[in-house]
Amino acid sequence: MRAWHAFGLCLFLATKVLATPISTFVIFGDSLSDSGNSYEYSQHHIPAAPWYYQGRFSNGPIWTDYLLDAYFPQTRNQHILSYAFGGAGVLQTKGKSFTLTQEVDSYLLGHSSSSAHHNLFIIWIGANDYLMDPHATLKKIEQVVKVIQQNIERLLKHGATQFMILSLPDLGGLPFAQELELGPQLSQITEQHNHLLKEMVHTMHERYPRVDWVYVDAHQLWRDVMQHPEKYKLTRSKEACMSILTESVQTKKPDNSCVGHVFFDQFHPTTYIHDLLAQEMIVRLQHLDVRNISSKK
Repeated sequence: MRAWHAFGLCLFLATKVLATPISTFVIFGDSLSDSGNSYEYSQHHIPAAPWYYQGRFSNGPIWTDYLLDAYFPQTRNQHILSYAFGGAGVLQTKGKSFTLTQEVDSYLLGHSSSSAHHNLFIIWIGANDYLMDPHATLKKIEQVVKVIQQNIERLLKHGATQFMILSLPDLGGLPFAQELELGPQLSQITEQHNHLLKEMVHTMHERYPRVDWVYVDAHQLWRDVMQHPEKYKLTRSKEACMSILTESVQTKKPDNSCVGHVFFDQFHPTTYIHDLLAQEMIVRLQHLDVRNISSKK
């Protein structure tokens, strides 16, 4: 049986309920949301099989899979447009393959504005901007959030009316950060980013009151899991199920289920944590009266 716990994770800002049926989830993000784009792009090398599940950066389905299973179990692939790419960030830097702006470019180039109001645009990105720069300044954090806002505004001009924005999990709690003793720095950066991100969503709501805005506090979920692992029947909340030396070389093959683990590798959560996050999203979408989403063909 799936464990379930309620959280105050979501801030819903809107002057109306979601009256327009949602037919498609449009995903912008990084490896936390990548359901196979990196895998196909790298010709099935990243993430490395068989340790990673079907091109996901986890040991099983990720939150996008669980969300689709809940609403469109028979026609999953018809209801998702995923531009999330492992390693993607918000700002353009040397060596970074993809950015949020490039992901949004791809969507805008391939889709007309006529269908945008039937889409839920989900944005969860920013971790790689800081993992690659654990001493990021406040100025850089402000720039990251600014570029996220600019891309939201581009989507608004293209007809978008429904958004879900996710905060970052505590990057300082990642096994990667703990091993390199970067925990305090990355935790502070995460707090600053999430504070500015939430303020930005408030600002956008005031500027576009007829648009539906949902802010999901993934950081709070992560914090609760880390502080109270027993609530979730988790026994290993700090060490990764699998240790990684490089993107393609593993030091050991993990237990197939990774039962009791929060983290699958040094950066990514297990499928169990993805499931918890997806369940919270589903609850919030039900609260917004989108029951008709399941009947969309």
